[in-house]
Amino acid sequence: MLSDHEERASASRRDAVSARARRDRGATYVELLVSIVLIGTSVVATLVAVRATLTATSIDNERAEARVWLLEAASQIEATTTIPCTGTNDEAIRSAYAAAADVAAAARPANWTAGSLLVKDVTFLGRTDPNAGYAFGDCLADPNHPHLAQLVKLEVTMPSGGIETLETVKS
Repeated sequence: MLSDHEERASASRRDAVSARARRDRGATYVELLVSIVLIGTSVVATLVAVRATLTATSIDNERAEARVWLLEAASQIEATTTIPCTGTNDEAIRSAYAAAADVAAAARPANWTAGSLLVKDVTFLGRTDPNAGYAFGDCLADPNHPHLAQLVKLEVTMPSGGIETLETVKS
């Protein structure tokens, strides 16, 4: 006959052997499904993050290309002779600066159309009243109130439809 202590030890060994046998049989279907769902969720989240990164990089590259083109066009406009305001030649001034900006076509990114870069507006620094401060505004051909500088606004439309602008002061 086995003592109480030996009987408990024997039962403990049987339970350990039984537990080991259950573990050796593998995972249940529920455990397998849970692990597949967790792995699938991780893969989907990683793919979404990669796609967001690629999209953001593409947009950033496009904006950088637009900015380089705008800066080159502004440089070309600043290198041209300043066209004074006569009160009736606003469109002529805009056209002359647009022609100067066209010289920057070498900086135009591939697959961008030539009409994407526009001289949007030209305003003039001056004042209409000797007692008032200076401000950019319309061309007022008045020899008593000469214009000191011109604010040229450039705009480029990116292939994605986004718009990038640049303002440069020409004096």
